[in-house]
Amino acid sequence: MQRRLAIIGATGFAIERMIPQILRQKNATIVAIQGRNETELQRICKEFDISGCYTEIEEMLTQSKPNVVYVCTPPYRHREDLEVVFKHKLPAICEKPLAQHLQEAKKIEKLYKKYKSPPFILGHHMRHQQAISDIKAFIESKEIGEAIFVQGQWGYELDPQSKLAKWKLKKNLGGKSVFGDPGIHIIDLCLALFGKPQSVLAHGFSVISEETYDNASCILEYPKLSISLNNSQTMSAARNDFFIYGTKGRISVPGGISQESISKVEITSPKGSQIKEYPPVDLYANEVDALFGKESGLPPTSFKEAMIGMQVLEAIHKSIKTGKKCKI
Repeated sequence: MQRRLAIIGATGFAIERMIPQILRQKNATIVAIQGRNETELQRICKEFDISGCYTEIEEMLTQSKPNVVYVCTPPYRHREDLEVVFKHKLPAICEKPLAQHLQEAKKIEKLYKKYKSPPFILGHHMRHQQAISDIKAFIESKEIGEAIFVQGQWGYELDPQSKLAKWKLKKNLGGKSVFGDPGIHIIDLCLALFGKPQSVLAHGFSVISEETYDNASCILEYPKLSISLNNSQTMSAARNDFFIYGTKGRISVPGGISQESISKVEITSPKGSQIKEYPPVDLYANEVDALFGKESGLPPTSFKEAMIGMQVLEAIHKSIKTGKKCKI
């Protein structure tokens, strides 16, 4: 089936990754893009040979007739943008997180149910690779015993003068902390591998932001499992690894928390040590395929899971504010 994509919010992140990677796929084409800067839209259409160029979402969906819509706008725009997509009952992929805070996510949930829950996934790219599927299988096989501790980190250096910083460092636009971006990706990965935690204890502070916590850590608590996550927007030399420690061994994913696909997984168990290597894959193309049922790793993030992710985010921010453990 040929994927006919329309992209909402095509003048930001989409230029860097979504548009170039989708256009490399044989079974996908971009029929139209939308944005608020008409001059920039015309430039993008010319550069990538895209015929449809729109400033209005309703007009784009009516005229270009896509069979999937990718919502690439920041979280504070999602409710308005998704309502139009839901009304057209089109399959949708939405950038993470679902919203800037839980109250807004609940409003989106009402719209989703109002329009009879059309096909929807949240854009968590890390799920869509064989390596993550293999990691889950290793955990479930008990080859490393029972998983008892997990450590994960995503740190990077955000330019406070950049276009992205204009909304990422504003709590009413991007959320209260770095866990909204990029930390929500690690939260989602933990939900996919271990399910919903019982409670969370978190700490946050700011280096460059006047409104948000641009550095934050949390512990996700399960009955017999503790997950420690660190996130930073001011880390210039980050090593974004992922470790799962069991009672009989360890799973190591060096540099595995990234926009790129995982290249190597190391397993240490009573059977010895082994290394599994993986060729590069296009995670964003796999994401589009997953919406149509073609999975290349774990199942995509459903609307229900997107809401659980927002509940975890809410608990993290409440814990940072109160200094106390919060139930989820």
